[in-house]
Amino acid sequence: MEFNKYLQEIRKYKVPDKDIYFINREREIEKVTEIVNKSCTNIIIIYGPWGCGKTEFARALTYAADKINDDVYVMYLNPLEEKRIEFGIKISKIDTWQYLKFRFEKDISELLKTFNIPELIFSITKTIAYSISLLVEKWKLRNKNLILIIDEVKQIIERIWFQPNALITALYNGRGIREELNLRNLTYIIMSSDQVIVQELFREIGKCEIYMMWHLHYNAFKELCKQLNLNEIELIWKLTNGCPREIIQIQEKGVKKWIIEKIEHIKNTIRKIINETGIEFNELINEFRKILENEGSYVSKIEKYLIQDNIIIISRHPEFIISKIDNIQEFQNKLWICQIPIYKYIIETIVKTRNVSIKPEEVLESI
Repeated sequence: MEFNKYLQEIRKYKVPDKDIYFINREREIEKVTEIVNKSCTNIIIIYGPWGCGKTEFARALTYAADKINDDVYVMYLNPLEEKRIEFGIKISKIDTWQYLKFRFEKDISELLKTFNIPELIFSITKTIAYSISLLVEKWKLRNKNLILIIDEVKQIIERIWFQPNALITALYNGRGIREELNLRNLTYIIMSSDQVIVQELFREIGKCEIYMMWHLHYNAFKELCKQLNLNEIELIWKLTNGCPREIIQIQEKGVKKWIIEKIEHIKNTIRKIINETGIEFNELINEFRKILENEGSYVSKIEKYLIQDNIIIISRHPEFIISKIDNIQEFQNKLWICQIPIYKYIIETIVKTRNVSIKPEEVLESI
């Protein structure tokens, strides 16, 4: 797998429905290249903030593998896709429809009457060794490299495996399939934004490698803003730290409406915390204050709620962050970090005013 070829092709990938080109992810491509070029079986977990670009990176990688005439084949599965099968199931260099027809022994019209897209993906994943062996034998992939990407793995785990460790254990115990099928390399890439799932996966670190993917670095962020014709670039950077999905939402909704939605998200989390724990509002404010004063190091009694609602994310040592980051030192020795800066600004404003009914203007004043 040649890094420069994949980098060149990924730059040509357009994000569906957005008419924008995928912003370079050089470090991520470099890491995947390094992994695939080893003659072994790899189980890789990639997690990151909601909207940081994991799904589009996986799709861009599959797109590039489809365009490049080499020995790398990628099967991409996303059980959240319910309408367009090419976004839910894609195999590079191979006709996906033909594979599905062969795998399920049904004509396409009959197949789609019997299964919806998530059910097809569940069936493929439930019998993963069988699904891979059919692919290798039918399309003569011996001595080739195969990457199987399972995106939004929470859906797969809840439907089939019930516990995250069960999936990883199944893949780990079945790693001998690579030798049986004479594959040069077999790499499983498991992706998730769900921090509860990720916490469970950390317990399996002896069986897999876990990497964190982050938002766009500053120059890539500016490139995306240029494609979207956005002004107020410095403000948007301070609000999003380069999160692609949030930047696109700001372009669609405007800064003020976007901040209002984020305030509502924090307010909903606060309601949940109070309802489920019985904590008094003043005590909650004090917890938030401690969190702000000891960002990334304070273990709070409300931490799990902030993780569940994608407000903070479990941090990783810089060695295991596969993205290029301008301020990598911020991750040093931290247990967690805010997924996007706007959440920190909102919490600061709530603590300062001791009021949850805050306005966007008050939040902007704290920046």
